Amino acid sequence: MSEETPEVAENVTPTPAENTTLTGGKLDSAEETVETNEQPTNPNLEYPEGFDEKTYDLATKSVKTEGIKEREDSIRKEMENYKKQAQDMRKIISKGKAKETADEYADSYVPQEGYEGFYNFEDGANPEVKEAFDKVTKMATEQALNIEQHRAVTDTLNDIMTQAGVLDTRTPEQIEIQQKDWLREENKKLSDDPVEAVRIINQTVDWVDGMNVFSDAEKEVLGKVMDTGAEGVAIINKFRTMFGGRGKDVPTIEVSGSGLSSDLTLATEFNKPDTTQARRIEIMEQRRAAGRTDPMPIVQK
Repeated sequence: MSEETPEVAENVTPTPAENTTLTGGKLDSAEETVETNEQPTNPNLEYPEGFDEKTYDLATKSVKTEGIKEREDSIRKEMENYKKQAQDMRKIISKGKAKETADEYADSYVPQEGYEGFYNFEDGANPEVKEAFDKVTKMATEQALNIEQHRAVTDTLNDIMTQAGVLDTRTPEQIEIQQKDWLREENKKLSDDPVEAVRIINQTVDWVDGMNVFSDAEKEVLGKVMDTGAEGVAIINKFRTMFGGRGKDVPTIEVSGSGLSSDLTLATEFNKPDTTQARRIEIMEQRRAAGRTDPMPIVQK
């Protein structure tokens, strides 16, 4: 029996072992056999800031007008949508009664009886009221107040300005009557005899006028002190006594039985810039409790 010789395929090239070179060297990885000089690129980096392929042409390095117009239309539609959403929310918050602008709030407001004239702003009339009213309507717009809430806030503002002496809703007839009543009460504090009370006042005025030690400006200030009522006249007569004049027959005027300061003192404190709003409200409540329903005197700033 003869030995068989294994067949060898002709023209077959041996295959190198995996991860080896033709020279037999070992490679770290198959990828190392490929070399390239190409770098990853991001085409977006080539567009100017804020632009993209729809709004900028890289080839001509120019803006695409049509793309810009489309972008503007898109932004405008988004803004309109946001505005509508805000309006819908305002209607939900105010139960559908909120106005869209401050002017609409202003037009819808009907002043209380006696305050109509103060809300005539033509030709720059009533500037103090207008300034305060504009702030209220702006606040109503921002907070989406309904009509009833806006009216309540404005009515309260009217009451505060009346108590502060900024507004006076009295008719000329009411003013005259109240002035007569006030004079009668003040005179009675000086003397139970009306004629004697008038004599005391006249003597006090004549004394101030005849005192050359006072300048005209100082005499004007003393006159304003006497205008505050019996307390002011009593103070001036104390000066008369100090100067050796007749003043001992004038009674000392005490603060009213309620223990509350005079309206002039309260008005001065009310109008001080550093007086808190809480204190101003307290002053108004104290005057009401003391039966003082007339406006506080206007203090010159």
